[in-house]
Amino acid sequence: MGYPAKYGPRAAVRTLGRCSAPFVEAEFRFQSSLLTRKNSSARMAVPTGTDFSSKFSDIAGMKKTYLFPIRELRVLLVPSMGGLILVLLFLSGHSFAQEYQPQIERPIVRYKMSATLDLETKQVKGRYRLTWWNHTADTISDLYFHLYLNAFKNADSTFMRERLYGKWKTAPSGWRAADEETRWGWVDVDRLRIANGPDLTDAMKFVQPDDGNEKDQTVMKVALPTPLGAYETLELEVEFTSKLPYQFARTGFQGDFFFIAQWFPKIGVYEAAGERGRAEGGWNCRQFHPRTEFYADYGVYDVDLTVPSNYVVGATGAERSRCENADGTTTYN
Repeated sequence: MGYPAKYGPRAAVRTLGRCSAPFVEAEFRFQSSLLTRKNSSARMAVPTGTDFSSKFSDIAGMKKTYLFPIRELRVLLVPSMGGLILVLLFLSGHSFAQEYQPQIERPIVRYKMSATLDLETKQVKGRYRLTWWNHTADTISDLYFHLYLNAFKNADSTFMRERLYGKWKTAPSGWRAADEETRWGWVDVDRLRIANGPDLTDAMKFVQPDDGNEKDQTVMKVALPTPLGAYETLELEVEFTSKLPYQFARTGFQGDFFFIAQWFPKIGVYEAAGERGRAEGGWNCRQFHPRTEFYADYGVYDVDLTVPSNYVVGATGAERSRCENADGTTTYN
């Protein structure tokens, strides 16, 4: 498929299983270094009957959108300042369970997660069990997590300082017009503990490895009561609440549309000496900046996502099941 050459990056999409499958695997080949990353995850939910062309044209601030039909699937590519936003619109109404086929012999991260979208509060409440493998010969005494949504917590985050008062000095007009409660977003770690072990909630603290901005809360450090040895595995239980901001920089809500990216506390990447040119082992867990992309280990994400049943869900990964709940919601896995 093609798109206007002036937008640079190239993308290819291939379906998993039958073309009527409600989810697909998107395989990207980018020329733009801004879009190079090891892995990222994103989920979004929109009501049935949404006019995608007008919605995404408004959100992206663009005059045109581009639709590329692939049999029963449509892929909507919207030009943006950082490259392309990919949205999957599933036209088939049939459910098709798919068996997950691991592509990694031993993932560094495994998430077993459940999360629920609350339309009234614009929040996602969730919990997960994280299995993290120290793939290095190093002994690790602390963990680092990304809290990306805290970039939208106030005007003093590093992201907002650089976006509002730095080189760009821009923000979406809808975001500027929104009231204070609607405008901002954040993510709180309500509880963090070692599975079947001690509670580490009080050991959490915000750190600013890039610029020392003490008001930035996009990186969290957690001291371990016992260091994790070489090639050992640790299991954590995490509970969190994410408040979505009014649409800003590829995340948030606008009206009844939700675009939810980097929405949960995500562990950083530990690199041994020699990895990516490091002189010594340590965490690669940067603060959230406007002109940077996301960096994480490849892993397995097993997610139960509950949303109102009148919403259509588009997400990375393969749908394995769905359950219609008595309260008018549907849980997807």
